[in-house]
Amino acid sequence: SSGCVDLRKRWDNLVGKPGNVAVEIIQRDGERNIEVVDDGTPEADANIRHGVVRVILDE
Repeated sequence: SSGCVDLRKRWDNLVGKPGNVAVEIIQRDGERNIEVVDDGTPEADANIRHGVVRVILDE
């Protein structure tokens, strides 16, 4: 529909990077409100894999 704006961004260079490095790259691209979940789960400790990583930004 008209008037809709797609605000999604892609970061294709994050595959294989640990979460903290991915956050640094995303922040360098201008995004500031990023929360890293570090709760000891395998998902929190895993490197970024090929696919879609959804980053939810609070504006």
